[in-house]
Amino acid sequence: TPAAADVAFKADSSSKAYCTTLGTLIRGFEEVESSRFDPQAMRTVFTADSFRESLDSLEESAPSDIAADQEAVSEWFRTRWSDVIGESDYDIRRIWLDGTPEDRAVFTLSHPDVVEHDSRLTAYEEEVCNG
Repeated sequence: TPAAADVAFKADSSSKAYCTTLGTLIRGFEEVESSRFDPQAMRTVFTADSFRESLDSLEESAPSDIAADQEAVSEWFRTRWSDVIGESDYDIRRIWLDGTPEDRAVFTLSHPDVVEHDSRLTAYEEEVCNG
């Protein structure tokens, strides 16, 4: 994940719902990480209805300050990101060893098409959800 953007956010009435949903999504990523990125764990977590539902819920609950960013990042996960991990058969090693530089940028969210959106979401998470 890219570094947090240099922007200040404050909590509002939708922050709690958004942060709770974000926590649910993060637990899925932590589950994959704790499996040492086992391809079966990645396939299970990232093809589950709950993954898509969490992305939908994040979009629905996103505060107005980050709504466009969340929409862009959710769409990124549904499309480009999912395509890259699917093409690698959910094996992170294949992304790093056989993937193109663009595949790696897509996977790490450092691609120019999404990096700014994700850095704003990271800032929101750090300042509001974890702050």
